[in-house]
Amino acid sequence: MDNRVFKVSGRPRSLYHGKTPVGSALKAFNAICTDKKPCSKALTVTDLESGKKYSYKVIRKSKPRTVKLDGQKIHFRFSTKASSITENQVKKFNSSIGVTKAKKAKSLRSCVKKCLVATK
Repeated sequence: MDNRVFKVSGRPRSLYHGKTPVGSALKAFNAICTDKKPCSKALTVTDLESGKKYSYKVIRKSKPRTVKLDGQKIHFRFSTKASSITENQVKKFNSSIGVTKAKKAKSLRSCVKKCLVATK
């Protein structure tokens, strides 16, 4: 099977070549999450030949490990996994990321206020 061309939804000029849609989604994820930290995104890729859409939740976790290959040690710092999801789940996943960050910020502000009151 030849390489196909996939476009990532919501990102201009984002064409990725690959044999499978999940491979293209992983390439797009690595282009989007450029900082070397754990990251998670929900992506939708469209096959330009057939027009079919594929949605994935991609997560990069910190999971250091060392592998020996041909007598050389290769060090990996992260593990990246993709799982198939529906388009409705893409919207929920992307919106829940923002809500989680907002909740953490709110809880941090309330903690600071409580700590200031307790020290007075």
